[in-house]
Amino acid sequence: MVNYYTKFLGMQDTISQDDLLIDSEAKSKLEMELEKEKRTRTILEERLLAQENQLKNIHDKFDEINLFMNRLAEKDPSLIKLLAEKAKEHNINAKKSKIS
Repeated sequence: MVNYYTKFLGMQDTISQDDLLIDSEAKSKLEMELEKEKRTRTILEERLLAQENQLKNIHDKFDEINLFMNRLAEKDPSLIKLLAEKAKEHNINAKKSKIS
């Protein structure tokens, strides 16, 4: 089959079975590199899964906070303003302490 296509493309040389084989040293080296890449991929997949879980946890906590804030706003809207002011003060104080 390979011989047919080489002739079809105008190539006169033929490819023998020996041309397709690699020596055992090169094969061993390629196998070791493949195993290393597999281990690296496994580690990266585990890290990605851990990050996805962390992100999900953060998202869940954010949803809890949002629900709490909405319930709080329904009971007493002035509390939201007070919390916003305190957060703003805290942010300003945090920036000042970083400068000092």
